[in-house]
Amino acid sequence: MPGRARRLLVVLLLGLMTVVVTDGSAHACACKQLTLPQKVNKASAVFSGVLTMASGPTNTGKRQTMSYDVKVDRVYKGDITSATVTVRSEVSDCGLTGMSADNRYLFFVRASGTNLLANGCGGTGPATSAKTQRLVALLGQGSTPIPPTPEKPTFEPVSGADPASLTRLAAPGAAMLVIGLLGLMVFGALGRSRRT
Repeated sequence: MPGRARRLLVVLLLGLMTVVVTDGSAHACACKQLTLPQKVNKASAVFSGVLTMASGPTNTGKRQTMSYDVKVDRVYKGDITSATVTVRSEVSDCGLTGMSADNRYLFFVRASGTNLLANGCGGTGPATSAKTQRLVALLGQGSTPIPPTPEKPTFEPVSGADPASLTRLAAPGAAMLVIGLLGLMVFGALGRSRRT
């Protein structure tokens, strides 16, 4: 009987450990396995760049978000026109992890208003040579981020605001000059009459 009790205890402990391990892994991020073309199709923009700074987490309502400042060097898909962007990722099991400054990454982001969002399942990760080559084979060489050219200014005349003529603009100055000269002549004449 003591041998059977020991075996039963071992089986119960193993069963309990299996439940604990299974329960713990149930909260880990389970990414749907996507091919590179599928990840590209799901992304609003795909680009590479050097991570310059990671900050956070910050609270946005009930969510915590990390912010990653990126110096963009190549844009493969999307309208990334700034040389520096901020990518945001929720602090969760599927958030971006293991990213450090001064390293180059490929970013697969989704645009949400003015925010660029990424997670651990979308394809964002280190810009390895192999992954970059596969991306170039799929999307081409990409381009450097070029800000849009500003529109040329247009001037519209304001009704009732005709520019003043040159004589009208010069009249106050000429009047002051004449008054000044007359004043000098008067003071000159007064000075001469006092001396005599």
